[in-house]
Amino acid sequence: MRRNASLLAACLFAAAPAAAQERAGVSAAVRGDVQVASAASGAAGTVVGRQARGGEPIFLGDRIRSAADSGMQLMLLDETTFTIGPSSEIAVDRFVFDPARGNGEVAVSIARGAFRFVTGRVAKNEPRDMQVRTPAGTIGIRGTIVYGRVDGMRVTIALGGPGGANNAGTRRGGFDFTPTGGGQPFEVRRPGWAIVAEPGVPIQLIELPRERLDSLSIALEARAPAPAPAGGDAAPGTA
Repeated sequence: MRRNASLLAACLFAAAPAAAQERAGVSAAVRGDVQVASAASGAAGTVVGRQARGGEPIFLGDRIRSAADSGMQLMLLDETTFTIGPSSEIAVDRFVFDPARGNGEVAVSIARGAFRFVTGRVAKNEPRDMQVRTPAGTIGIRGTIVYGRVDGMRVTIALGGPGGANNAGTRRGGFDFTPTGGGQPFEVRRPGWAIVAEPGVPIQLIELPRERLDSLSIALEARAPAPAPAGGDAAPGTA
């Protein structure tokens, strides 16, 4: 992970454009047709998309959309890694990180598709410091690995491992899920357990069989060939 963090920093500072945009991370392991749309890239009020390339910076407000059989990884500055699968959409809404102290805030929106994230330094201690927004509710995370899928308004979120299984440290992780519109948060602290949420329907807390967890992971595998990187090799991702 240290190698990835060094590469992440190098890509961001080497490839950053002159425009004063706030960098959040870098794209990696791009497969197939993945578009990055940013209002800052076009005229006022317009949104212009571009093909994602490995090693390019991702800025606050950028919206990433993958086509069928496509996907990519998003590596944030605090070493948090998001992986999205085919027909997915994700955006970085907020990113504040103090490298010296290792704290900050992360807010990401996932509109559709399959995803996985391995939390970094921000989510090490407080679930409220890292939030992932979905159509059915908001996930607060403490250092861990989480799998998920957004199908319309239906959301499945599964805990993949405890805190000691990732780069956030040895503290046991988990996530809290707060339904859209408020209500009692659901806590998940045991690997292999998941919530299934949909507005207007009682939230289910279920234990997923191994094959169901595997299917969430397989859904992230993009089968399309990777596009040629711009100006060099794509930055390697992390699983």
